[in-house]
Amino acid sequence: MRFPMNFNSKLFLMQDLNDFLNLYTKGGSVAQPDLMTMPLTDELNDIKRSETLQNPTFFKAYLENVILLGDTSYFLQLSFLGVKDGTPILRASFNLIAKQNIDHFIFSSPLQKNIQNWKRENIENITYIFPDSIDKTKASAFASLDSFYNAKINVPGQQTVFIKADNFPDALHLIGVNYKSDYAGYAYNSLSDYSKNKRIVISGRMGKFPNYDPHDTWHEKLRTVMSDSVINRPVDEGCAYLFGGSWGFSWFQVLDSFKLYVNQHPDADWLTLYKDGDKFNTGIYQNGIANILNALLVQKIQQEKGFPAVMTLLSCGRREKGDANYFKALGKITGITENNFNKEIDKLLKPNRHVSKQTH
Repeated sequence: MRFPMNFNSKLFLMQDLNDFLNLYTKGGSVAQPDLMTMPLTDELNDIKRSETLQNPTFFKAYLENVILLGDTSYFLQLSFLGVKDGTPILRASFNLIAKQNIDHFIFSSPLQKNIQNWKRENIENITYIFPDSIDKTKASAFASLDSFYNAKINVPGQQTVFIKADNFPDALHLIGVNYKSDYAGYAYNSLSDYSKNKRIVISGRMGKFPNYDPHDTWHEKLRTVMSDSVINRPVDEGCAYLFGGSWGFSWFQVLDSFKLYVNQHPDADWLTLYKDGDKFNTGIYQNGIANILNALLVQKIQQEKGFPAVMTLLSCGRREKGDANYFKALGKITGITENNFNKEIDKLLKPNRHVSKQTH
């Protein structure tokens, strides 16, 4: 491969690139991360691992191309490949920007370069970045939803950069991911990250820009203030259902479908259904019963004790078999235990047979 630089610069580049990859492929971080590069470095995390072979270093990095962009700026292409029984296997392929500072190279995502000539529109705490057009009604609606979630998680000044992508492969391309085997077949999805009270979203979803899912937006927002390692997923889902609906249905539509299930199962054992992870259908979509019950419980806790108490339940720890951590936290907050769970859930369900519309 041809290097468009002198021998010493080549040595510095290779050394710094190895240091960069060794940091991020092992899930490392830096003190002041570049928000525009974080979505790319997230994709490097544990990239060397083969789950199939249970080998943490099966895939190796191969630098394939170095192109001079300016006096001190370079475009890099690299892939992670492994060989099994003589057959090469591609894990992922990335693009990077390398900026030289005498004997040191700094690496970044090509995202900033890819969007440098795009349009920008500011609405409340949101900066929208797009190449062509924006639906201002949807943009205002998302800004309102974002502010609503900011108030819930108590970060009123949190800023969001919202970038348009036509689809998920396009979102990956913008940040510098040409291919990643994890996403084979993914047509629509989004990427997000957070640093120093500022969030970035690259949305590769269908529809007019800004294209977003209120349900998924809740999950993304919560993780800007709370580690995934402590979040109780059914409570998290309960909030997402309550505030953002699910599968395109509003919370009230989902609740109406659940009331049909309740009427068809008058003797339901809610505790057993909760622990066993049972589901019910809304149209062709399945919904976890534990998620719906938590939406009702979140509603109750919020009304009686405010949302900080909900945040305490949200952070009670990852779901575990038997849900001991959940019921311990729920008992402290509400007095609802495993012993009276069925009785208290029945109380919550009866008023919801005629639910009045909740407002944000």
